[in-house]
Amino acid sequence: ISIDLLLSKIEVYDEIKNNNKVEYTFSERFYAVFGQFQKIKVNGKKTETSIERSMRWIETQVIGTLKMLREIFGEKWLYEWLELCMSKIEFSEKQENVINGELARLDKNENS
Repeated sequence: ISIDLLLSKIEVYDEIKNNNKVEYTFSERFYAVFGQFQKIKVNGKKTETSIERSMRWIETQVIGTLKMLREIFGEKWLYEWLELCMSKIEFSEKQENVINGELARLDKNENS
């Protein structure tokens, strides 16, 4: 049970540097040693990922303004404007790491 408890609370990644970018993949060596595990729930505070915190912030702080803009200018205009705004953004290294970590987590959950 203790190894199941430990492995249900952590994920171990290998850091791979590729063309001055850092990518994360699940550590094959680690999981080869510890193998599969059964998830165990422990009562306690839910830990949110940074992406979950960002989504909650959008829901509580931004969504009302977006809805207002949609009502005034229309749905097509809003989506085109959001796409234009997002197209101007370049991710920082930290944001790239968050994206890679979240994609790895989603991939792991889909393949479980």
